[in-house]
Amino acid sequence: MAKKTKNKQKLSPEEKLAKKAKDIEKEHKNDKDTGVELKFMGRPPKFKKPEDMQKQILEYFKSCWDYKRNMFGGRVYDSKTKKVVMVQIKPYTITGIAVALGTSRQTLLNYEDIKNEYGKEFFDTIKRAKEICHQYAEDSLFIGKNPTGAMFNLKNNYSGWEDKSKHEHSGGISLTDLFNETKDDYQ
Repeated sequence: MAKKTKNKQKLSPEEKLAKKAKDIEKEHKNDKDTGVELKFMGRPPKFKKPEDMQKQILEYFKSCWDYKRNMFGGRVYDSKTKKVVMVQIKPYTITGIAVALGTSRQTLLNYEDIKNEYGKEFFDTIKRAKEICHQYAEDSLFIGKNPTGAMFNLKNNYSGWEDKSKHEHSGGISLTDLFNETKDDYQ
């Protein structure tokens, strides 16, 4: 028996991609009739409701605190109130919130973007969390011995915080004078 061979042309990567797109289009040509819309987009949102996100953010803030310990490792109690004394063991940060939520800092900021479809729901939750971090950084300017880190954080993460330098120039020089001086130097 003789083998039948097909004359297949080799397709370039661009042609393969175009062919695949046409195949997908053919596969879904009736989707408009059924009301199903083919939509290519990123990963679905991690949080369905702002309340879910808010619970995890509160857990993050709680994780930044621990019991004050005595030299034997026991908890320290306030002598007046008899309540356990808590101390902050790590700073509040936007990246810390993102890590606690299991996402990236940029994704967290995308949730805050009121222009995207999820932003309207999550705007208040994220804005409030950022304000707590903002207050922490601002307070650090006055409490800490070296406020450089807090200043860097405020300048890079919050609007309205920036170094401003005012440069004034007095006197005058014309381009003609400058050109003539330079020309004289090279002759």
